[in-house]
Amino acid sequence: MNLIERVYPVRKQTLAQEAALAYAGKIRANHDSGLNALVSGEFRPFRGFPLALLENTFAFSLVLDEESQETIGKRVIEPLSELAESFGIPMLFAGLGDHLSHVSVDAFKLSDIPDADKEKVASIINSSKSHASPLKQILARLRFHFNTLVVGPNIYICEGDFNDEQGAPFRSRQIIRKIMERVHSEYPSIDPLYPRYDDLFHSNVARITSTDSIPEEFITQAYSTVGADIKENPIEVRSDELFVGRWIDFHHRFPTLIAE
Repeated sequence: MNLIERVYPVRKQTLAQEAALAYAGKIRANHDSGLNALVSGEFRPFRGFPLALLENTFAFSLVLDEESQETIGKRVIEPLSELAESFGIPMLFAGLGDHLSHVSVDAFKLSDIPDADKEKVASIINSSKSHASPLKQILARLRFHFNTLVVGPNIYICEGDFNDEQGAPFRSRQIIRKIMERVHSEYPSIDPLYPRYDDLFHSNVARITSTDSIPEEFITQAYSTVGADIKENPIEVRSDELFVGRWIDFHHRFPTLIAE
């Protein structure tokens, strides 16, 4: 399938402005809190996802195509891995101990629902009466750009501004909320895993597993090398598919570390 050149801008000006402000604020906050947490050592090193979280989360995750994965690997993960090794900082990287690079569009907690009903929820959402199928078509084979690196306990890349490219995931999250509202009427214990997740479009590339504080020089060099490179020449990525299902099933396709 050829890449489809299309965007879905947020046409309501006030809504777009609010989203842009929230988007920029989240990046600034993560930049500052990430720096403070790493330098002070006041962060929780990644030890894997709890199995219960994987089993009890329903996810809408945007999988990037193979070429995008390779580009992220060469331009972000490889240089970050070399830099981390030079500082003796243990990490897990996307596709190397962690999930492949992807974008979590939204996720919902299913922790208080019996296992049999969790499968029923998945069936309802993926049924012909749901909007999940049109969503999959909307988000397939779209072009996005990552031009911003944010370093913290979880290191991610993102688009630095809320622009027309962000319209598709932004509007998709609104549709997803409507889908889940319908399911919520039958299963009231379903709640968003990320209550304010619609203001950020990003992909994790690394997770720090060190229990020690991180030298500020590592952070500075990460921003001056990888960060500066993608700022000058943004990484073009393309969506391959929208995964809709329980997070444990996503894990089976794209394994990550599970906490003991």
